[in-house]
Amino acid sequence: MGLDATVRCRCWEEGRCAPCSFAELVRLDDEGYLNLDLPSQSRDERFRQFNVWKKTCCPHENMVFAREPISNWTGYRFFQQRLGEIGWKHFPVLRAELPRVNGRLTNATAAADALKELEVLETFTHHGHDTVLTDTSDGYVLHEYIEAYHGVFQWGGKSGVDLGLDTNGFFVLARGENQSVGRELFRAREFDQERVQEDEVVFRDVENGNIFRCPSGVKRVTPWPDGRRQDERGRVNQTFPMHLKVVKRPRSSKDLDYIAGPPKRIFRASVETGNPVRWC
Repeated sequence: MGLDATVRCRCWEEGRCAPCSFAELVRLDDEGYLNLDLPSQSRDERFRQFNVWKKTCCPHENMVFAREPISNWTGYRFFQQRLGEIGWKHFPVLRAELPRVNGRLTNATAAADALKELEVLETFTHHGHDTVLTDTSDGYVLHEYIEAYHGVFQWGGKSGVDLGLDTNGFFVLARGENQSVGRELFRAREFDQERVQEDEVVFRDVENGNIFRCPSGVKRVTPWPDGRRQDERGRVNQTFPMHLKVVKRPRSSKDLDYIAGPPKRIFRASVETGNPVRWC
């Protein structure tokens, strides 16, 4: 689950759409997208026909000029966290327009101003360090500390435990009622991980030798040998790193490139078309 954004094309306004059988009923809704001027709760057959028409009425499928998967929610919260650390005073439009939840709009004027702020972001040198959990075999960063989630990066669900990290190391919490506070079951700055069966992982603290049997482990997702993220059955390639460590990593001016790119592209599309960004 994450945040996506779309911008509608201008083919309808510019007369480049195939004829619609009931054009007199087509209107722009409150989100700036085409809809039918009919009661939404009705089961009018024209809704189905209209949706079929929208898919192929112009060169843009479903009349979407641009679509961007912004990020998963963890990456998005990290982006907001970093902007706050730099100082929201530098990003007033982004603070106002970046959604807190799915389902809101950013008009083209605000998109132009937000784009300028993202360009300003590139001028900042990010001093300081981030707390990260790494796979020591190659230094790969598995998770970063996210303040909004109190460091928790994996909510256990049926397992009954949450996994997370903070400046004092990796931790396992008994599931709390508010999903962020619970009794601490295990903590280590550096630890080994062994998956002994499908629903059991053994953690061993390297510093003191403490062992904890956990119903959930730290996973690393890597592409399949053919480079795909998912195989033909929709499965991801998950492994359980054997040796992990929480470290302080120096910040880089490039740290936010992966998350700043999609908003830049969607804001540019909004400016180009004059249509709003719809966050979904």
